[in-house]
Amino acid sequence: MELNIAIVDDLRDDRNCVRNMLEQYFSTDKCTISITEYDSAVHFLQTYRKGAFHIIFLDIYMDEIGGIELSKRIRTGDANIEIIFMSSTIDQMIHAFPVKPAGYLYKPYTYKQFNEAVENAMQSFQNDVKSYTIKLSRAEITIPISEIMSVVANKHTTNINLISETVHKCIKPYSEVRSELLKETCFIECNRGILINMDYVLLTKEMENTVTMQGGTAYPIRVRDRKNISAKLTVYLATKLRGGLNI
Repeated sequence: MELNIAIVDDLRDDRNCVRNMLEQYFSTDKCTISITEYDSAVHFLQTYRKGAFHIIFLDIYMDEIGGIELSKRIRTGDANIEIIFMSSTIDQMIHAFPVKPAGYLYKPYTYKQFNEAVENAMQSFQNDVKSYTIKLSRAEITIPISEIMSVVANKHTTNINLISETVHKCIKPYSEVRSELLKETCFIECNRGILINMDYVLLTKEMENTVTMQGGTAYPIRVRDRKNISAKLTVYLATKLRGGLNI
């Protein structure tokens, strides 16, 4: 399993500190990690999409948009991401509680304190995540179901497209993958041989005819069931976004 981790801090030295501790923490773990650094909240929001990261480290005090405000925007659209705050003061700790962070690191923090925060985040993640095993021609890989954006039939194999833009060619027939993933409420078959994760659908005016995914890929909606599929998509997305921001 690969964990995608973001570090949002305007100080390079502080970002390096988090990266070094992360590499130390996961050096003996079965998980592999992918770390992306951002020097501002604005920079982060320019590319962020729901589900892109499992854990995010947020500095409290940054120009333009601070860590507390950024965490509220993230939490509105992503209930599963684990947030760990970092700050040189404890003044904002009470304001951090509503987003249910996995930790609040008071700079300069020790590796033990860092370890405890990450352990807390990992425990929550491991308890909640559902996984799916993809059978490749010579191996098997297990990934969180939440990382699957779409599934497309491809002759005798099945393309499984992830939010990271990675494409895995699964040797299972599409019908088998479809049967397994439709047990999850977030998946719907929009057309023959095309299964999509509704968590990554963008609301557009063209939704009656096509469905557009994060990243821009568009899939046609089956003509015969167009109204029914469009209605399910609209209700699902409206439920997810009700009372919040679409970030």
